[in-house]
Amino acid sequence: MAAVEIDARDEGDVRILKITGALDALNATQLNQVLRDAIGMGHSKIICDFVGVSYVCSAVIGALFSKNKQARDANGGIVLAGPSVEVRTIFDSMEMAAVFTITETVAEALEAFA
Repeated sequence: MAAVEIDARDEGDVRILKITGALDALNATQLNQVLRDAIGMGHSKIICDFVGVSYVCSAVIGALFSKNKQARDANGGIVLAGPSVEVRTIFDSMEMAAVFTITETVAEALEAFA
């Protein structure tokens, strides 16, 4: 699979991670590290913008679950924004909506933290 690109920006007290590419087992550690760094720097409210993501593997889902718990323990959480139909199908099959807020847009994700 191709490399993944993760660009971070802040909007108020929310860290937004714009992710582009396929999130496979080879780059799951990259996302895990970016999330760990964000939480370590005090960003407990995180939006993962999945608009540019074409694939998500189970290792990525594991990292998201783990880091979401850490973010929630710090009075925040991770919101998943804009997944494609294919990625949303993977999320739904793993029952991620029971754990995460999943929105259509980053704007809706920001509202979830309001």
